[in-house]
Amino acid sequence: MELPKGFWVYLIIFLFVIYALYKERQFLGCKTIPDGSDCDNPNGKAVKGSEPLSSDDSQTLLNKIDFASKYTDREVVWRRSVIFSFIAIVMYAYLIYAAFPSAYHLFCGILIMAAVMYFSFNFYKYHMSDYIKNNIQASTDILRNRIK
Repeated sequence: MELPKGFWVYLIIFLFVIYALYKERQFLGCKTIPDGSDCDNPNGKAVKGSEPLSSDDSQTLLNKIDFASKYTDREVVWRRSVIFSFIAIVMYAYLIYAAFPSAYHLFCGILIMAAVMYFSFNFYKYHMSDYIKNNIQASTDILRNRIK
């Protein structure tokens, strides 16, 4: 039996998207295969360690504010770009052509759309999130000095 044309490209793309989904689930606090329960979002990589407790002293609270403000530094933008672009290309192909895209169109579409999304996400991170993070960092530094 002969494999369909582009089978290996489909397989590689599919495995790559599955890997990206798996790693993104881990990032969100999902440690295991979905069992029907909600993910442990408060223990996800972006959030864990930032929850304030009433027993925390001022320095610890300031450290947690700093940590929470830097969540964008812990994000992995390429994974989200690949996942969203795969979904968008498949939906686009079904809406326009009413068929799954060819291996060539799927690969090129994901590559182009993922690149656009990656640069867009990083553009906004650089022009917005980094300034906010720096402002929070400066504010907590001022408060640290006042508390001492």
